[in-house]
Amino acid sequence: MLANPQTRPLSVTFWDVGQANCSTISLPNGNLVIIDTGNRGSPLIDWLAERRQTIEAVVITHNDSDHVGSLPALIDAYHYRIKKAYLLIHQSDYAEKGKKLFRRLKQAEEQGLEVNRLESGQIIWEDSGLQAALKVVHPSMLENFHASNPNRTSGILCLEVAGQMQVIWPGDAPLSTLQKHCTGTNPEYLVGPHHGAPEDYRSKTGHAAIKAVTPSKDYISVSTRNRYNHPRPKFIRRLEMEDCKVVCSQMTIHCDRRQVLQKQRPLMQSHAILGLRPPRNRGITCRGPLRLDWDGSKFVEDQLAAEHLARISQLKRAQCLKGRNREWL
Repeated sequence: MLANPQTRPLSVTFWDVGQANCSTISLPNGNLVIIDTGNRGSPLIDWLAERRQTIEAVVITHNDSDHVGSLPALIDAYHYRIKKAYLLIHQSDYAEKGKKLFRRLKQAEEQGLEVNRLESGQIIWEDSGLQAALKVVHPSMLENFHASNPNRTSGILCLEVAGQMQVIWPGDAPLSTLQKHCTGTNPEYLVGPHHGAPEDYRSKTGHAAIKAVTPSKDYISVSTRNRYNHPRPKFIRRLEMEDCKVVCSQMTIHCDRRQVLQKQRPLMQSHAILGLRPPRNRGITCRGPLRLDWDGSKFVEDQLAAEHLARISQLKRAQCLKGRNREWL
């Protein structure tokens, strides 16, 4: 039987789950926070089978299947290990597929799972020693109720450590909503939003939002074979021109179709190196998953960061380098 994880520094992992979203936060006491689960068949589910960690909370930022698809499997297999779950309530959730999920949640609640509505003002986790907290900044109850579409009520989570904003998960929220709640936060990492294609990325408002929030780095979770034309090259260039470095989990048609996509060769073998399972979608790995470890004063990227930069620098059409400050290369 596997031993319980030892006490460790705080760490954050952005998973490669194809055209979907999933992150985990490993807490100092060994427990986990899960932010989105990915689609059905997410590698997260099998990975958890190899561990005995308590799941402090499962937080769903958006109720589309790419965020919530593996939640039923997670609940079926590990509900006894989950302390709390946080979900949005939106009118689209009451479609038939939504009813099935909520029946599962109801059954788990009867067996001890605490189920909460995701709302601004909540603190999902905090640690006074680290001066750390994972907070919900959007939506409020009324913003959730009045949203004209599900993207606009997407949850926005902020991880602050030692008085500095470290990571923001905006789900599928528009950039204008991100700006409203996160102006001046200057996070080390932004995730997406919306797989590198937020709905207002073309607009002046969207560009202003990037300037206002000023992330240092952006992790985009995307599938090689996605049919949505994600991520959008213009959004990536706008980020890079504001000195925000971009990495994508998988290669797409926007990057070196001839060199990489036709050869079907991953740029990195990062899943195995980080001890994670790859997604089932057979995409072409670019950065793959990415792990951040707290060293006492800042988050440090895993040992693959330098090698990944060296490899993408050899590509002829790497979109994430088109607007990048050349001093970083």
